[in-house]
Amino acid sequence: NLTATLGAAESLSPHHHFLGQRQENLGGGLCPTYPSLKFLPTPAYCTVPRVTGPCRASFLRWYYSPANRTCRQFIYGGCRGNKNNYQHEEECLKRCSPKPEDIGGTGADSRSDFLSTKVLALGVLLAVLAAILLGYVTDIALKTCRRKPELPGVGTGWSPSDYKEYLMSNAYTL
Repeated sequence: NLTATLGAAESLSPHHHFLGQRQENLGGGLCPTYPSLKFLPTPAYCTVPRVTGPCRASFLRWYYSPANRTCRQFIYGGCRGNKNNYQHEEECLKRCSPKPEDIGGTGADSRSDFLSTKVLALGVLLAVLAAILLGYVTDIALKTCRRKPELPGVGTGWSPSDYKEYLMSNAYTL
């Protein structure tokens, strides 16, 4: 079981010694002071909701709100918080704010958005080409029919007198 014994004054300092290893308090949690972990945005630091905790202290802290993409102030009780808890707004923004290169289109999400946009554009282009082709074929068919009217005796051309004769013959057979 890993436990740390911290005095009241030491718990307010940003650095702690835990099992002989220097730890840094980043946002209410203990984290080793390795450079690779210090400013790497992770879901635990930026996307979890703020937690006041059960203790009754009143510390003004900052948390990152993914819905608003901003850092906001809240009251931290002093214990059992999560990592989305910063002493200064600048620290919160430095860790969690989207970087310009992430917004600009170098991330995996923006690549998938770009691909879906290309697929959508290709679909629209194919639909337009199909409509043009259908219109062209219809135009050719209409022009062909106008040039070559049906010849009498060819096909099943019925005249109004043919309908009248057919109806009269059916009426006499009833």
